[in-house]
Amino acid sequence: MRPVVKGDWPQESGNNIIYTEYGQARPILMDERIGDYCSYCENQITNPAIEHIHGKSEVPGVALNWYNFLLGCVNCNSIKGSDYLDVNDYYWPDVHNTHLLFDFHPLGLITLKATYPANIDRARVQRTYNLTGLGRYGSITTDADRRYIKRSQAWGKATNALAYYEGNDQPNDFITIITNNATSTGFWSVWINVFDAHIVVQDALIIAFLRTYSDCIATNINRL
Repeated sequence: MRPVVKGDWPQESGNNIIYTEYGQARPILMDERIGDYCSYCENQITNPAIEHIHGKSEVPGVALNWYNFLLGCVNCNSIKGSDYLDVNDYYWPDVHNTHLLFDFHPLGLITLKATYPANIDRARVQRTYNLTGLGRYGSITTDADRRYIKRSQAWGKATNALAYYEGNDQPNDFITIITNNATSTGFWSVWINVFDAHIVVQDALIIAFLRTYSDCIATNINRL
């Protein structure tokens, strides 16, 4: 789950923008704040929906609140639903260093890590994992939920790029091609994991994906 810096409430003429419909926040989220990626599964999507951290039907008072907005794909949005939840029971990509939470695998599977630093609550990680069905894979998913297939395809693209990069003495001019391919494919965590031995490429990926939390390679779940 890519950790993002969503930033403060957008302003116009020095005042917070007042949203009369939550869809009005989508352009700035996509184009200026976190990019056109699902905030949970990281899929690159053409028309992501506004995702309410607190379901708008359960907590109507925050339906138009900037701090309640993320972006979601149809799968993550529908699985999460609109039930009331306690935000303190989960880790959030715009609040925590969520890069530390999960392991990514070549065929599109996401799992919890075997061990975590002492400051990470494993039960909280599990709840975050379950919230949008990130563990759905193979026979336990549905025909309409192709997230793991797209992750697998992204892994294939990333490993092909890695093979070329390592096989050609790690050319600096190829890094831009890697980041362009990654940003058009999505699944930042896949690319970061595949290039885990190449910090210069990881740094480029952190910069290339709009407003990724810059210190995400750190081991602290809480941002400084």
